Amino acid sequence: MSGFIAALKAGVQLMKRGDDDAYDRLSSRYSVAICLVFAFLISGGQYIGDPIDCWTPAEFSGQWTKYADQYCWVKNTYYVPMTQSIPDHDQRSGLEITYYQWTPIILAFQALLFVIPGLLWKVFSSGAGYDIHQIVLTCNKSDLLNPEKRDGVIAYVTSHLDRLLGYRREYRDGGLARMRQRVAEKGCMVGKRYGNYLFILYIVVKFFYIGVALLQLYALNIIIGSGYHLYGVQVISDLINNQGWEASPFFPRVTLCDFRIRKLGQNLHKYTVQCVLPYNLFNEKIYIFLWWWLVFVAAMSCIGVLVWLVTLLPKSNMRFVGKYLKVMNRLSGQSDKERKLVSEFTNRYLRQDGVFVLRMVSSHVNDLTAAEIICSLWDNFVAYRAKSVDDIPSKHDA
Repeated sequence: MSGFIAALKAGVQLMKRGDDDAYDRLSSRYSVAICLVFAFLISGGQYIGDPIDCWTPAEFSGQWTKYADQYCWVKNTYYVPMTQSIPDHDQRSGLEITYYQWTPIILAFQALLFVIPGLLWKVFSSGAGYDIHQIVLTCNKSDLLNPEKRDGVIAYVTSHLDRLLGYRREYRDGGLARMRQRVAEKGCMVGKRYGNYLFILYIVVKFFYIGVALLQLYALNIIIGSGYHLYGVQVISDLINNQGWEASPFFPRVTLCDFRIRKLGQNLHKYTVQCVLPYNLFNEKIYIFLWWWLVFVAAMSCIGVLVWLVTLLPKSNMRFVGKYLKVMNRLSGQSDKERKLVSEFTNRYLRQDGVFVLRMVSSHVNDLTAAEIICSLWDNFVAYRAKSVDDIPSKHDA
């Protein structure tokens, strides 16, 4: 048990990244850990303990009873309420409970699904050139308390961002290029040179997180049984109305099993035995929790998308950048000239991707580090602008 917990902690540490937010971590970190813990607990009981116990006729010996238990566990059982008569054999196939042997694997697969959006983000974001995770790690080094080392790190990060911002800028000149850039600023064009590739990719990945949660609800509705998509609501409704939900058709504790035994020199003997699935008690509680968890994750992921869409509006970006410039005394007042300069710095120099990276630094490191990087980039921008009013070359081009 201690080894599993240590491995789980190591896995969580590997999943920690500096290019996500709290909404992403609900899926990529906490949901993965929850599903793996549940899979471990259930698999331990199923493959080590006694997952099924069938009530057999008195003439059955110990070996026959063991055979009945193992056969019914492998073959599947079916559920018929105690108040109903057992249907004919040809009508029993639709009543089979087919998932309980596979519960640990289903849970592990659910954990894998929650990992996929993060992997897609990691793979495709690396092509943008901004390694946000590495930037955050660099800014979070403990030796940055040394002023000299801190200044060196800030200068390194600023230089790295400055080169990328210059490289990603539209290389063509003229009215068409300026028009394409204005269209890109409104989000109508997507690409690395338009400065919005990373942000759009991040929003797409967030929609993947929403899709993964909704897909699991849909898939579980097929695997466990029609009606699972409303299972959590039904459980709460039953509790409010003082109705017991112990006899759940999705997770029955007592089921039936049909099998035949061929005795030497005799005909086949058909038996129907009643079996207990004790681990369905745990499966039921697990999937009640997972139903609400999936709904919660989907809802919070939707909120996360809305928050980022509002956060990275042009005016919001200008307020974010202007706040730090004022704190660091780079702006003296609220003149129209300064507002125009901040707008140009934000929308034409940093653009969506640059502001997105800086917001990640502010969120994962601290406001002071973000302010220092923004001010350093601002100083570069002002210097470039002094050289040329019409264009802002990068150091690389210089």
